[in-house]
Amino acid sequence: MQAARGDWLSMQGRAAAYGRIARVTEVLGEAGAPPYRVEYPDGRSAVVGPGPGSHIRCVKQRVETIHPDASYL
Repeated sequence: MQAARGDWLSMQGRAAAYGRIARVTEVLGEAGAPPYRVEYPDGRSAVVGPGPGSHIRCVKQRVETIHPDASYL
């Protein structure tokens, strides 16, 4: 799982009624990996390590860079 600042993190609870959504305000892991500092719509913030069933909703489309000296060209 990879996220960037501004993405939305959707986390599923044990029951469908307990699902939560939060905006990623800081990525604490390397290369977009968890844990993430998030802010919930009610203003609370927390550091989370998303579990199974969680997914990222990207705000911006990510583009991979192709290097001209790469061996696959």
